[in-house]
Amino acid sequence: MVRTSRHFDAFRSSVPDLTGKTMAITGTTTGTGAVAADIVAGAGARTILLNRPSDRATRAAAQLRETHPDAEIVDIECD
Repeated sequence: MVRTSRHFDAFRSSVPDLTGKTMAITGTTTGTGAVAADIVAGAGARTILLNRPSDRATRAAAQLRETHPDAEIVDIECD
């Protein structure tokens, strides 16, 4: 889901275990929001996706659930 840069792997490995934490992230269809959602979901956080209603938002949530099947992903449409 996420394209990496030369610093990405080091950044990902520096994120602590987020089990028991809840993270709300806006704009998770692309860019920084998508990267943030991927990172925190992978680190065990309950991840709340806040996006405008769209097919892109639906696809992004589905991709995140596929990438992190054990993660708790909550998709909330907002405007």
